Amino acid sequence: MSDNKNSYYFVWFRVLFNARFYYPIFTVFFLDHGLSLEQFALLNTVWAVSIVLLEVPSGALADIVGRKRLVVGASCLMLLEMLCLLLVPPHSQWVFWIFALNRILSGAAEASASGADEALAYDSLPEEGREKLWAQIMAKTMRWQAVGFVLAMVLGGVFYDAEVLNQFIQNLGLNFNVSKTLSMKLPILLCVFSSLACIFVSLKMKDTLKTTSLKLSECFNAGKEAFSTTLKAGGWILRSKHVFSILMFALVIDSVIRMFMTLNSEYYRSLGFTEASFGVIGACMGLMGFVVPSVGEWIASFASRKKVALLLVILTSIGLWGVQASFVKPMLFFAFLLSATMSLLGYFSSLYLNKEAPAKMRATVLSFKGLSFNLAYGSLGILYSLLVAQIRGDSQSGQVFEGALSYFAPFFLLSVVFAFGLSFWQRRFLGKKGAD
Repeated sequence: MSDNKNSYYFVWFRVLFNARFYYPIFTVFFLDHGLSLEQFALLNTVWAVSIVLLEVPSGALADIVGRKRLVVGASCLMLLEMLCLLLVPPHSQWVFWIFALNRILSGAAEASASGADEALAYDSLPEEGREKLWAQIMAKTMRWQAVGFVLAMVLGGVFYDAEVLNQFIQNLGLNFNVSKTLSMKLPILLCVFSSLACIFVSLKMKDTLKTTSLKLSECFNAGKEAFSTTLKAGGWILRSKHVFSILMFALVIDSVIRMFMTLNSEYYRSLGFTEASFGVIGACMGLMGFVVPSVGEWIASFASRKKVALLLVILTSIGLWGVQASFVKPMLFFAFLLSATMSLLGYFSSLYLNKEAPAKMRATVLSFKGLSFNLAYGSLGILYSLLVAQIRGDSQSGQVFEGALSYFAPFFLLSVVFAFGLSFWQRRFLGKKGAD
């Protein structure tokens, strides 16, 4: 069975699920509720661990009991995580634990959606010309996600800033003010509305594979089957020459760029930008989503996978060397370059993995992508924390950040060499016969 409407709902699901209005003030939101930087780092570790533990099992479960169930579940988990942030009282003794629950729910939502949504949409397409259609859908998704990202960045920053919001209200001729306590919650309230819309969209989707009714008595057997499917998919990836190499190079590029993007507010501060401009900068980066898909389609039309991998490595290297070369405002160009490279990586990795993965385990294989990406990102986060601890001393925080950033480019090049060596070894000793 196939339903081409799934691709339409897939686009809306991706836009609603990923357009988080608290992104421009993410760190500030946690700190303004009374958490320390150390607690904030710990909570992000909790988030990463949740995804790593649940990523592949959730993908395997999607292949067994239905992708739609996992997508609907992800939408419901998104609503729960937003309610945690909306209802948590600032500076209370429960703040850390409620935020910890939020991070666990957020990780579970990410893991549930990862792989299942793509597999649901991809398998709904007709087999003839499926790869070309999927490339077009991914391009369309990235463009609309760019729209959602821009709106989220601008509105999230404006609604969080009580002073700016009240000035806007006064300019409209209205006679009331919004308190700081209320403005802190407004971006989260917008996310609650988007999560409700996400639930509605996910319920409109239809499964493309025959599924079983998941009764309570069958949960244990489903879990055993999910574990078996996970091991089978892992073995298939190890034997697949193409998929293993794709994942290795993609996770190396993704982890380094994503670590920089996590720290980009500190980078903007080092360049002399004010905090009020962070959302505007993020929105401008989001606008690149209109251009990047077209560039990706154009490159894919003539370039081989090896050439694409080389291009992404070169772009990432230039971006990382550029951001640490000189802390002046024109260097913001290299931050935009890294953001564009990240988008291209998402486009090509989805294109290639969906083409290679067999239908019966596509969600599981795609979940391995999320697992490997988050595992690499979490490991790099630990290394970064150790590096900062070593550099920190009599320097100011900004100098510590600049010193740590100087290690990004050399580390990336060493990681590329390692990925190439490991892929060569896999092809020679494990991937001779290819995947089953």
